[in-house]
Amino acid sequence: LMRYMQMPGVDRLYAMEPRDVTAEKTASSAAHLYGRSYTMSESSFHLEYNFWNKKEEATPENRQNAAYYQIQLGISHISSYYSYSSAMDADRLAFENSTARASLFCGIGVHSTDVLVLIPMTAAYERFTPQDHKYWDVGPCITAPHQGKSIQLLEQTYGTVLDRLEDAKFDLDLIDEKGLVECSTQNGIIQTPYETYRVLVLFDSGTLAPATEVWLENYLLSGGHVAAVTSDQPTKICQQMAQRWPDQFRYGTPDTILSDLRMLGASPVLASDGECPQVRIRRSRTDDAVLCFLHNRSNEDTVLTLREEGVVFVFKPDAPPSQWEERYENAQGVRLLLPAKSARMLVFPQPKPKNGHL
Repeated sequence: LMRYMQMPGVDRLYAMEPRDVTAEKTASSAAHLYGRSYTMSESSFHLEYNFWNKKEEATPENRQNAAYYQIQLGISHISSYYSYSSAMDADRLAFENSTARASLFCGIGVHSTDVLVLIPMTAAYERFTPQDHKYWDVGPCITAPHQGKSIQLLEQTYGTVLDRLEDAKFDLDLIDEKGLVECSTQNGIIQTPYETYRVLVLFDSGTLAPATEVWLENYLLSGGHVAAVTSDQPTKICQQMAQRWPDQFRYGTPDTILSDLRMLGASPVLASDGECPQVRIRRSRTDDAVLCFLHNRSNEDTVLTLREEGVVFVFKPDAPPSQWEERYENAQGVRLLLPAKSARMLVFPQPKPKNGHL
């Protein structure tokens, strides 16, 4: 559905401290795949009292943290579901300035990641059991805890893999089967009109459409790489592909997905020391620079040591332009202090070739 939207969007409610990534990643991936310039989110993180009847402290830091969380996942426009209270007026300008700077930065260039994840919607349809009652009294939604164990396992596996990719700084885009078969392949690279990907992640969890099976075979014949996550309902086609292309098609679990991706040639979007899963990163590229947006979503300060080479400029979205720039002649070994619930914007200039020479 989102492929037809001018501005793919989500509804992020009751989420002062969001943890899942599926909503924002679905919207931003549709924008990346189909060339949409903007994404949006309706949000209620300005509300102190949420729908789950829990008090959440609506501090300026928490509101900004929730906004950075969505921006790192690809949301460019955030619309509050509720009016700002008079108590927030003093902080509103600072919030809007920081959010606007971060959104603009993340909207520059082309989103860049090695990993494309196939959404297991066919498997979800096969496992889903319709109910004749609402599962909770807010909104029309359904939740998996009232479904059978099979779909609970699929949802848990899917969410775990996405979280581990983000925590390990691989980043990702999502795609459905209809979109996948529209992608072209060349020399093992998945190509869309706007993006390219090096590795496909799929969930071996039920029937794949015949067109998808044909596309996967052609992709592997072109030199492509697939990381398949096993489940309780393995498919015969994935078993056959793993036997036929053992070096290109790897079977694994959520626990092995990171090593599988590295074996297949995928890399994190930023080279750094240490795991620092609380820091998540969005990468994009322009004709003359690589841009990285770093978000420390933790309640604790974090130090991240870069292992990238070349000049790097560091900017703070919550600071005025006169205080933005920090320049390092070589990013390798630079220790970045990321205060709790903060963001940093990194620019790595890329030299343009002149007459065939750098």
